Amino acid sequence: MNTVEHKMSGLNLWFIIEILSFYGYIVSAVIFIFEQSLMSSLGYINKESVKERFKFDFLQYHIQDCNWIAFVTILSMVNVCLMLLERTSF
Repeated sequence: MNTVEHKMSGLNLWFIIEILSFYGYIVSAVIFIFEQSLMSSLGYINKESVKERFKFDFLQYHIQDCNWIAFVTILSMVNVCLMLLERTSF
């Protein structure tokens, strides 16, 4: 019986999705911190929020924004990378 193993099946697919999700979260956090640092350096931050922001840790204060950008980044990155992996041949 001849069976063809697809590269996107079973545990292989699950591990690829997990790895892409992990790196997607890291990439989104780096992008968010860089964006906030750049905006703060250029003076585009609201002065009222600056007073409140320095009472907390950066990630503790921005955790909801960081989670949303991670969600969007992971959804787009995983889908695009899986499509690219499916097209390429090993």
